[in-house]
Amino acid sequence: AVFAETDTYPWLSSPETAASSDILKNPVFKEILGWINRAYVDKDPDKEKMLEGALNGLLQSLDPNSRYISPEEAKMEQDEMRGKFYGIGLQIDKKDAERITVVSVFEGSPAEKAGIKAGDVIIKIRDDAGELTIVKSTTLQTIVKKIRGAKGTKVVLTIYRSGAAEYSKIEVTRDEIKIQNVIFKKIGNTGYVRLNMFNGTAARDVKKAIDELKTLGAKNMILDLRDNPGGLLDAVDFIASGFLPAGKTIVSIKNRDGAAETTFSDGYGFYEEGPLVVLVNGGSASASELLAAAIKENGRGKLVGTTTFGKGSVQRGFPLSNGGQLRLTVAKFYSPNGNVIHGKGVEPDIEVEITDPANFKPGEPEKDPQLKKALKILNGN
Repeated sequence: AVFAETDTYPWLSSPETAASSDILKNPVFKEILGWINRAYVDKDPDKEKMLEGALNGLLQSLDPNSRYISPEEAKMEQDEMRGKFYGIGLQIDKKDAERITVVSVFEGSPAEKAGIKAGDVIIKIRDDAGELTIVKSTTLQTIVKKIRGAKGTKVVLTIYRSGAAEYSKIEVTRDEIKIQNVIFKKIGNTGYVRLNMFNGTAARDVKKAIDELKTLGAKNMILDLRDNPGGLLDAVDFIASGFLPAGKTIVSIKNRDGAAETTFSDGYGFYEEGPLVVLVNGGSASASELLAAAIKENGRGKLVGTTTFGKGSVQRGFPLSNGGQLRLTVAKFYSPNGNVIHGKGVEPDIEVEITDPANFKPGEPEKDPQLKKALKILNGN
């Protein structure tokens, strides 16, 4: 997802509106609560659970990415942005109203070791208490809670993989997930930088990696955004400004009234001129797509891989009095040429499929055909 961290949207007004007041005063709410109190089989239903379900039902009627975040989940998200949490090492998203898709699998995580791959669709979850959850009728945040848990506990996922004849059940043991957000190395005369998430340190870490690679003698660069699920809008702006000359369009964001706010490169110039290839795939989502489109459409570099995920909306977090958060879609973003990304994705300049996923190892040219192709492009082969 792309998350807006600062209050830069003038169209966001007070939460008190006539429409919201009408909804709250609707007598049907009181009638339903009354019948629950008088007739429901369990005399003491969990009121917090009821409230959370009602809030998420309201938000899910808007779009799959607007949701209520409980105080507990808000803390988990903060931990994840800091690069440390407990779970199995997945990034998931709701691509439509009924499917939870694995966007990315963290390298070295329990999920990767168990064989889960980006693009897998989660059908069912059985937690360590034996409780079965059917994903189709469940909110995204509930799925996140079910998958995460204490170190050493187990969770069983039933998944569908494209092309498979039947579902697979995969048992995964939870562990501490430490995210090494930026991985870089020199391959011949080429610098390779892999960015796993656009978190609070991403911009600084990418610049530091590129500066070090240039010091080591790298003459061209590969930026790997494969299986990067997105993150903070500010991080995208800074990184794009490192690759693009000042004044180039990075993204246009359109609000509910159709007014566009365009972001331009500040021209930080930490790698503004050298040859550049960006690796993308179906797990490159949201912020990754924004950066990839900016580089492609400004003619700054080539995209190699497969079409990206197709998530082109901006969510903003509104803090709530209970310590939770409202994550609400407030805008949609468009590429520098005005192309729609949501539901379509960004197509690569050169399409390269992973034909042998069992032997695929990102970052190793002999086991990574997309990286191998990028190296050939940069070295004139």
